[in-house]
Amino acid sequence: SPTDPALLAIAPLTGNAETVGVNVPIYDVASNSLITQFTMPGGAVNIAFSRDGSRLALDTSETETMAVYLFDPSLQTQVGRIVTTSELHFAGTPLAFNGDGSRLAIGYPDGSVHLFDTPVGADPSERVAVDLFGENEIVSAVAYSGDVIAVAGGVPFSGGLRGDEVFSIVLLNAETGEALARWDAHETLIRDLVFNNDGTLLISGADTSVRFWGVGG
Repeated sequence: SPTDPALLAIAPLTGNAETVGVNVPIYDVASNSLITQFTMPGGAVNIAFSRDGSRLALDTSETETMAVYLFDPSLQTQVGRIVTTSELHFAGTPLAFNGDGSRLAIGYPDGSVHLFDTPVGADPSERVAVDLFGENEIVSAVAYSGDVIAVAGGVPFSGGLRGDEVFSIVLLNAETGEALARWDAHETLIRDLVFNNDGTLLISGADTSVRFWGVGG
């Protein structure tokens, strides 16, 4: 978990959204011991902790759809489920919580990003959805800081690369979904996005490069 590194969760890399279910182990970092496992119906590709460590999200595939399961790590129990898309994709649905786990951004393989309210003790509900990328382009990474969501996208390798693709990052207002900025960021698919603690710096990682972006503050 990000700010209190007491727990480590490992999402088994399956490479296939339709793979038969997996167990996601949760380890106690101090003792290097397994404390529980969360059983998923399909492969688990993407994982996210809230910054305060109170929530954990994992994406998976069910029989005919993809879904995100929400967990309380301290109680070691599932606390929610979000059905996302019927498009099964090897990249899954990238995930990012806000600081306290009350909202979750989910990137879809159709190039859209969806923001859900995930309150304690209530069912998740969709707040806003935004189409960001073009035909055959997926959302490949998301990050969340304060009132800003960063979303990366582009054509995955399975889409048939031509060599002239642009892999972009879009900054969104987390309340409204309004685009704040768009950068042509990398020459290959962006695998990771992460904000620093105060949200003034965004780091993007692709296959052969890592770049730093000033966001403001």
